[in-house]
Amino acid sequence: MQPSASGGKVIGSVKRVIAGVSAGVVLAGAGLFSGTGVAHAEPVYPLEPPAGCGGHTFTDVPTTHTHYTGICWVAANRITTNTGTYAPSDVVNRGSMATFMYRLAGTPPFQAPAKSPFSDVSTTYAHYVGITWLKQMGITTEVGTYSPTNAVNRGSMATFLYRLAGSPQYIPPAKSPYTDVATSNIHYKGIMWMKAKGLTTETGTYSPNNNVNRGSMATFMYRFNKAGFAWPGIVPPASSIVYLGYGWPKGSGNTTTISINPYSYNSVWQPPLDAAINHWNGQIARVGYAKASSSNTVTVGSYADTAYGWNQPYVKSSDSTSLTSFQITLNVTTIVRDATNLTNFIESVFTHELAHATWLGDNPGGSLSIMNYERNRNAMPWLQSADVTRINAKY
Repeated sequence: MQPSASGGKVIGSVKRVIAGVSAGVVLAGAGLFSGTGVAHAEPVYPLEPPAGCGGHTFTDVPTTHTHYTGICWVAANRITTNTGTYAPSDVVNRGSMATFMYRLAGTPPFQAPAKSPFSDVSTTYAHYVGITWLKQMGITTEVGTYSPTNAVNRGSMATFLYRLAGSPQYIPPAKSPYTDVATSNIHYKGIMWMKAKGLTTETGTYSPNNNVNRGSMATFMYRFNKAGFAWPGIVPPASSIVYLGYGWPKGSGNTTTISINPYSYNSVWQPPLDAAINHWNGQIARVGYAKASSSNTVTVGSYADTAYGWNQPYVKSSDSTSLTSFQITLNVTTIVRDATNLTNFIESVFTHELAHATWLGDNPGGSLSIMNYERNRNAMPWLQSADVTRINAKY
């Protein structure tokens, strides 16, 4: 299914290709979804590792190790697939870094090219998918060769993470806080961004030319996720952004109605999807949803992605703030895996994505919001009072 932009433009420059739909789900429209833009997704990765690392422990990483928490987190979330030992002191090379980045992004659906863009990276190379994903996303800008076995230094690593966060707008300080990082350093912006966001805690010196070892890399990725950053784009940390920079425009009357193209699913999925819309319309008087012919769609399928759902937005070319259409996708794989109350869980995820179309951003702060990643989706299927107030304020 090719989404229609309805004459609008997509937000950002991220390409997401989704395939692999489960035959066990009746789809409203079968086929392939392809789009470019920053979709707001609900990540699955928890902020902290589970007790005992979820059973993923290593004989060479004692609980007293400096990077134990980070290593435990990457192991529990399968960002590393090592078993037995982790080798925390080993240097990370550029091939491994690519795979780490790809997994940290949630292993998004991606079809690696049949022909390698790099003369030194074969299509059979262990890290080929990760490397070509970095290339396609613009996280690496190399041409010709990639040097996959070269070690990654701390300067390059900072730039990789900054780009993975969507290269957010950031002005680095005019004076460097590190004696060994000049403002003219090619990685200065990435390093300063990491410091500003708390991803690195060094003071005095940063050692940008030192190689990154696997222990440090685990800690950097753990902090990246905990700070609220995720691919695609940048996900605001708690208490930072209540509203997105775009939303469905207000109608001319007292009530704004947003149409969603009619959908048809099996008896497990159809009722909670309909219930989400019905509950929404019962809670909010100023803006509601109705099933009618529209380029706004909802698709349910099984995807190799760690998100529960995402909303792909399109905005007017003229102002970049008014939505012209959106495509909501719900991921059967992760929802079924984590739900203890499937009906509530589906409704919670769908309502969250519907709210993105009405300006609401992620993690506005406070425990009672459908927009918080840490909410209990099994017990919070509907908008909360703070959500209703914020939406009504826009309409």
